[in-house]
Amino acid sequence: HAQTAATAEDEDDDDDADYSAPKQIFVYKVESLNKDFSDALAAKADIKLLADAKKLKSKRGQSLKLKTKAKTAIKFTKFDKLMVYIASNQEDTERTYISGI
Repeated sequence: HAQTAATAEDEDDDDDADYSAPKQIFVYKVESLNKDFSDALAAKADIKLLADAKKLKSKRGQSLKLKTKAKTAIKFTKFDKLMVYIASNQEDTERTYISGI
C-alpha cells in the first residue's frame, strides 16, 4: 500500500472508518514466498476462517489454532512459510486493519 506525502492536517482527517477488521481469511502453507494475489485465489486454502466481529472487538481477539483438526494438524506440524490472504473485511472498506498475527 503506497501513500503519498501528506501534511499533518491531512493525517488528522484520516478517519477510522477507512479501516475495518478482517472477515474472510484464508491460510496456506507454502514452500516459496514468491506468491501474489492470483496465486492465493488459484490455490485451495489449507484453512478458511470467517472472523467473528464480536470476538475481534474483545480483549482476546480471535485466534486460529492450526492443530485443531487432524488433517490440518499433520500439515502444520512443521512448516517455515505461511501465506495469509484476507478476502474481505467486516465493513467492506478499502483497507483492512490487523493488529497482530
